[in-house]
Amino acid sequence: MNDAINYIIDSHTHIFPDKIADKSRTNVGNFYNQPMFTTGTSNELHRVSGMEKIINGKKYKIKYQLICSPAVNGKQTESINNFIISSVKQNTDYIGFGTIHPDNDNYKEIIDYIKASGLKGIKLHPEFQNFNIDDSKMYPFYRYIAKCGLPVLFHAGDMRLNNSSTEKLNRIIKDIPELKIIAAHLGGYMRWNESIALEPSENLYFDISSSLSFISREQFIRFLDRFGYKHFFFGSDFPMWYPYGELEKFIDLGLDDEICKAIEYNNLTEFLKI
Repeated sequence: MNDAINYIIDSHTHIFPDKIADKSRTNVGNFYNQPMFTTGTSNELHRVSGMEKIINGKKYKIKYQLICSPAVNGKQTESINNFIISSVKQNTDYIGFGTIHPDNDNYKEIIDYIKASGLKGIKLHPEFQNFNIDDSKMYPFYRYIAKCGLPVLFHAGDMRLNNSSTEKLNRIIKDIPELKIIAAHLGGYMRWNESIALEPSENLYFDISSSLSFISREQFIRFLDRFGYKHFFFGSDFPMWYPYGELEKFIDLGLDDEICKAIEYNNLTEFLKI
């Protein structure tokens, strides 16, 4: 067995305050009709991610987790951002993304606060937050986020709704090319035959969370070939999935070591300058 440790960044995890973690897990699971792996508390994320794991004779350790949580209504924005900020301050293995809601008329103040607090980006979930990503109302938000040098992590794709469809995301890529976008779930949860048609861009990136259980190796390689492997980040979507279980699925794809190390760790460190 190789004793060297392969470090991993989990680029897509959710945590919730202890008092509402069980309720949040139930709500998310019901929304997707998908049982959650576990409860999304900070302690539980550390419990399932904090140890080393041997996979195919190699040692792996999740060194950092990107944590986020969208505001379902405008009144939640402040408390969620403060929770993420506090969690990052208390845990050196956390990378935080803040949130904003379309109803936040003071979006510039909120975005400034997110950046000044040391968070590295902004998470939006168009389906939970009930807005279309290409709504003209959101364009000033996106332009100010880009001006502040922050990326947006979009939940992308839904079988029932079109809030974050490939067509709408392509419109943003075209209209605001300076915006750095991470399209979660390979750009289209459960709609990957559509998201493969996203327009390649130097500022378009993907995480692979909540994807590997549903697509084939051939489909995944099509994404790498179209967009370039340096535009992909490993992610688990904890607490929906077990992080090391998702890592094992990725490793089992049998990709070249250079590609694996880039997606598992190097790409996100370069992207977020960490």
